[in-house]
Order: sequence, then structure tokens, then C-alpha cells
Amino acid sequence: MTISDMKNGSSAQIVHVDLLSPLTMRLLEMGFTSGTRVRLIGRSPLGETLLVDIRRRTLMLRKDEADAITVREITAL
Repeated sequence: MTISDMKNGSSAQIVHVDLLSPLTMRLLEMGFTSGTRVRLIGRSPLGETLLVDIRRRTLMLRKDEADAITVREITAL
């Protein structure tokens, strides 16, 4: 699944960032690297932007950016 597929409030671990995306370098510079934990805080009413918590920072992603990041959901123990 991608960050766009996550439910509000859920956490996941980044598995892969699409290297074919023209946004790849920007995402990597923002800290979206394999193994990093990310939490979806919420999304805009139309779903075109997503608010995420990553590396103790809150960032806003566009849907096309979030679609380029594959994640694996983290389940609570």
C-alpha cells in the first residue's frame, strides 16, 4: 500500500520510494527513506493533500507524492 492508502492515525514503515518518480530526490531529502516510520495525521477534505508525521516533523504531502511511497502498516502490540 502507499501513504495515500493509510487510514488517519495509522502508522507504517516505508518499504520503497518509487525511483521513477520525478519527485524522488525531493522525497529522499525530506526523510522518506526505507525503514523510516511515518504516521498519517489527516488529509484535506478533498484528499489531495495529506498531513504526516515523520522523523519528529510534521509535513504536508500532495497525493501524487504520497502515491510514490510504498509502506507496510505497523500493528500495535
